[in-house]
This record gives sequence, C-alpha cells and structure tokens, in this order.
Amino acid sequence: MVTNSLPIVFTNIFLDTENPRHDASGSQPELMEAMVQSQNRKLLKLAEDIVENGLGPEPFYVMPYDSSRDKFIVLEGNRRLTALKLLHNPSSLPESTQPFFKKKIKELSKKFSKKPISEVQCIVFNNRAAARRWIELKHTGENEGAGTVAWDAISKRRFEAFKKGHTPELQVIEFILKEGNLDEAQKKLFAAIPVTTVKRLIDMPEVRKALGLYKKENDLLTSATKAEIRSALMEFFAPFATGEKKVGDVYYREQRLNYLKRFPEELRPDLKSATREPWKLLAPPKDTEKKADSGASYKATIRSKPLSTRRQTLIPPNFHLKIEHKRLNKIYQELKNLELDEYQNAGAVLLRVFLECSLDVYIDKNRIKIKKDVLYEKIKGVADHLEDNGLMSQDQLKPVRVAADKQYQHGLFSTNTLNAYIHNKDIQPNANELKTTWDNMELFMQTLWS
Repeated sequence: MVTNSLPIVFTNIFLDTENPRHDASGSQPELMEAMVQSQNRKLLKLAEDIVENGLGPEPFYVMPYDSSRDKFIVLEGNRRLTALKLLHNPSSLPESTQPFFKKKIKELSKKFSKKPISEVQCIVFNNRAAARRWIELKHTGENEGAGTVAWDAISKRRFEAFKKGHTPELQVIEFILKEGNLDEAQKKLFAAIPVTTVKRLIDMPEVRKALGLYKKENDLLTSATKAEIRSALMEFFAPFATGEKKVGDVYYREQRLNYLKRFPEELRPDLKSATREPWKLLAPPKDTEKKADSGASYKATIRSKPLSTRRQTLIPPNFHLKIEHKRLNKIYQELKNLELDEYQNAGAVLLRVFLECSLDVYIDKNRIKIKKDVLYEKIKGVADHLEDNGLMSQDQLKPVRVAADKQYQHGLFSTNTLNAYIHNKDIQPNANELKTTWDNMELFMQTLWS
C-alpha cells in the first residue's frame, strides 16, 4: 500500500536492479551503463527537456532501501532519475559512453547547474508488490480502459489546435473532420495526415487560389459554397489520407506545383459565379442545402461500414472512381453531391445517363461488339467481357445480369425501370430505391473505371 507522498533528495534514490527496460544488474554503475546503452538518444532528449522545462508533475514511485529511512529504490522513474544523476554529475558516465553523448551531457549539465533540481516528489510504497499494479497499468497499454488510453489521431489534432491555436493548416483538417460526413475510420485517416504536409501545401498562394481560399491574418476564408469547398479540400488531400501520396511527394515547391497541376479543374470551386459573402473556414455558414456528402477521393476499400440508404447522396461519400472523361467525371461528382431526397428525378436521370455513358466508354476502349444499341445489350456485352477476362466472377456480375434479363424487367434495378426514369412521365423515382440500385451496381462501376 502507499504510505505517503513526499519530496526526496534524488541523490538518496537508487536505480532499480529489476528494471524491465534491461537485464538485471547488480551495481549502480552497471545499471547506469545499461540505461545509457538502451536509451541513448532518448535519454539525451529527456535530459534536454528537463533542463529546458523542468521535471514535470508526475511523481516517482519508490520503496525503502532495506531498512533505511532516508534511502530509497526507484520503482517507476528510472529514466528520469538517470537523467538527473547525469546532469548533476556528468563524470558518472561509464567509460563505454559514446563521445557525442558525453559532450552533450556536459553541455546540458552546465545549463542545469544554473537552475538545479535537488528534490523530486515521490510516492512511497511499502514494497515492490504494492506498486506493481500501478506500474503495470502505466506501461502495459489500455488494459480495457483501466490503464492509460492513448489518444487517437483526431484527439492529437484537437490538442494541437488547443496548444498552437487554429493555424491555417489545422483549420483545413478541422473543417474536413467536421464537415466531411465521414465515419470514424475515415476521420482517423484524414486526421493522421501530417500537419507539416498540409502546411506545405496550404502555405502556397497557388494552392489556396485553386482551392478557393485566401488568408486574412491567420484565418482562411472563401466565398465559394460550403459544398464546393468541402469537395475540393477532401479531393485534394484524400491521397495523403489513404497513403497514395506521402510527404516526400510534395516536399519541394516544384513537386507541390506538379501535384496542383494534376488536380482537375472541375474539382476546383467556381469562384466566378460566387456571390455570397466571404466566410471563415473555422466558422462555416449553415447550408441552405442539407449536408451533402462531398466526393472524397479515397478508395472504396477503406469503408468501415456497410452501405446504407440513410446516406443523403446517391453515391456514397467513401467511394471513389478515377474518371478521366471530363463530362462523365462531372456527372459522377454531381451524383456524389446531389441531395437525393430533394432531387430524386435529377438523380434518376443522371444515374441512367452515367451508367450508359460509362458502358459506352468501356465498349469503345475494349472494342466490344454489341448485338443491338440498347442498354440491356450493352450490359450483357460488358458483363461477358469482364467475366471472360477474369475481372469479375459470375456471383459478382449477377446483379447487373439480372438488370439486363428480360424476366426481371419490372424490377427496381432493371434496364426497363432505368429507361422509364427518362421516357415514362408517370413513374416516380424513389430516393431509397435509387440508392439500392447504385449499391447493386457499385462493384460493376468500380471495375469499369479501374
């Protein structure tokens, strides 16, 4: 059990012979040598931090040294104690210590002597067994919540904002996390983008201009719609969230300019038609539109949740196609941003157009012969080509084959129904049915454009 908490002169505290960081050793010099060898640069960094910032509020865990009343063995805090002893007396470094280590410790010791630390706050346990539980919780992970729960990427980003203030690069990340309609897995991917990478890009006037942003003091502002900015930022930074791009790809200015050149014009906000008052990225306006999912270009393979008709757009926000055809890419982006509950007819017609035009591109590219220039024949021809070339299996193609089968031409996902969205004045598209139709054809569409 804990007996008391009190300050103790650190020169009266000894390193632990049973420190799990290294093999058991007998003497204090041997323990010092083992710690220097195992921790090396980390120990230097700790010593430097102690000199610059002090020791910090975390107490040492100690127990009495034999029956002595004024001497103790450290159970938790061996690294800190080693750093203090070296700063207090650099000559105690073992002979085997590397020259750079000795030199640095001597430099730090001189600074330490100007504001020395003599006492450290300690919690005194009666014996090793009494402290074991608390040491275990500290060093062995979360322990189902009983131990220290590490911050995830999102928590680190929030703390960074609290510490530094909302710098422009943090404003970009925070906006994506709050406004991107992301699930938790996707949030973690975007939150894990190195802040330095975002800073390198967003600090460039050319990048800000392309993304519809400008700086006023330390704030990022825009006059584009929230949906446009959301889509542009998510599309621009998504490759860094998925790992497709690394910091090394945009380390130099020329690399960043090249990356910007490859960012499609149609994904950039259209500021020419912007009429609204400028607004801060930190305080986005409430949309007159309902929150529409933006087209974040991260791979469908990172989805952590099943598709759901509860989404607001026809194409899920966590689905990505790389479409080089300018008009079809524009239709694709519109289907990812269109509020389907309000614009069901527009969504139905665009879906029908997008499907057939995608088939036409694939047919032309692969020189597939089609018996008849009608939608169901195009689906059959493309499905056969995909199966024959091992790109999709029979089971994977079943949904689209059903759509092209005349036996099922009155089904929700059938070419007859898709055609009726355009030609039949009496049919009423249903948002949930349209989403289900997309879910059935999603893998097919992904394969067409891969």
